[in-house]
Amino acid sequence: MGENTIENSDFFFHNGTKYNVREYLGAELEAAYSSLGGNKNYSWRDGGWRSYNDRVREHFSELPLNIYELEVSRWKRFGNDNALASELATYVKQMGYTHICVRDALERFCADTLMPFVDQMHEAGIGVVLVCRFDKAHSDSEKALIAYALCCLDIFHADGLKISKSCLPQWLLRKSPEDRTNFFQLLKLTVKASFPSALMISEGDEECVDDTGGFDFECDISRMRALLDYIAENSLFRKHHHEKLTSFSRKKTIFPISYTEGRALCDESFGDSWQKFATSRAALAYQMTVPSKKLCFMGEEIAFGGDGEIDWSLLKDEAHARFQLYVSELNSLYLENSPLWQSDFSDNGFEWIDSCDRERSVVSYRRRDKSGKELIVAVNFTPVARENYLLGVPCAGEYEEIFNSDSERFGGSGVINRGVLVGSGEPWNELPDSVSLRLPPLGVTVIRHKNS
Repeated sequence: MGENTIENSDFFFHNGTKYNVREYLGAELEAAYSSLGGNKNYSWRDGGWRSYNDRVREHFSELPLNIYELEVSRWKRFGNDNALASELATYVKQMGYTHICVRDALERFCADTLMPFVDQMHEAGIGVVLVCRFDKAHSDSEKALIAYALCCLDIFHADGLKISKSCLPQWLLRKSPEDRTNFFQLLKLTVKASFPSALMISEGDEECVDDTGGFDFECDISRMRALLDYIAENSLFRKHHHEKLTSFSRKKTIFPISYTEGRALCDESFGDSWQKFATSRAALAYQMTVPSKKLCFMGEEIAFGGDGEIDWSLLKDEAHARFQLYVSELNSLYLENSPLWQSDFSDNGFEWIDSCDRERSVVSYRRRDKSGKELIVAVNFTPVARENYLLGVPCAGEYEEIFNSDSERFGGSGVINRGVLVGSGEPWNELPDSVSLRLPPLGVTVIRHKNS
């Protein structure tokens, strides 16, 4: 058994009736502990990590969340699990992700090896979300499924659970939407009672999204599909699909770039090889700078588009190596700038500058944190560089470019903004001043006021 976190946890049904989690789940909880196993005497080293999560749990939506999703059995081959954990922790940290989401944890590891794997991630400052495979619980009892989820959190010190339709047993899927909603509500109540800081993430499947509306975050699969559909269009015709960039939910969502539907970012992008890489860079910068938390499936960070085990030899090719460098620096931009995550779900955190420039397939917007610190983003989804592009800014003064996806370091053409961008004194986009920019082809520029 874990650390008896569940012993004295109480929760309330929607009708106000109070229950004790352990008493409510009873034999199902004991059976789940027995079936999952795990070394009862394992000495955990992640007390500091868990204390930090407890301290920030009430403000988690105001913190950066950038998840690297993977199947460890297809990430890379290793002779032992310690080597796998060590290299994965180093890689994820260097690339700038905050969490991993492991799809095949309980298939790839036994309980006694999953525990030190999670421990090593926590020591490196990396959160661990497990895909909850309810279909592996071999039970037709809703209480047994809930007990299974709680034991995954307790035994393995997981930081959260991700749930999708593909991981639900058929008997549960056959239930009415109302019954499924009741199940997910009860799951959330018992999890939050026992593990208040645990993340509850819905995959965003159409069959589950309404049922799990009370979870912490929903993976916005429809948003990912819209972006992939958009970049698959010939750039000449993207102006006819502009709403795919400008219409999105402001709910507590995670914006995924995932291979769940067999669609890889670089493969989906229209054009020749250079355009595919440039479009992928622009799409990732768009994902990283619009309101949402983030998720990237393994391989996307090196523009690997295949199924099966990642082909790391692609990094011998300069284009793929530069793309990996780009993703790591884009992730750093995200982590280091609170306007990109602190107010994701607040009306003050995001504002369009121009969402209507469909003829040039350009969108521009402002991101702000609680203190008013601000970044300005402009995205150009055509292969035409826009010289002297006038963009409204919120105040007069000097601006500077802090990120450009078209940098030659990333494999771009080098259409960047050097030096100081001085306000023109001309109001534009209903803002009091404006600057003249070089908008890179199939690229993104991020600027800020020099006094920011």
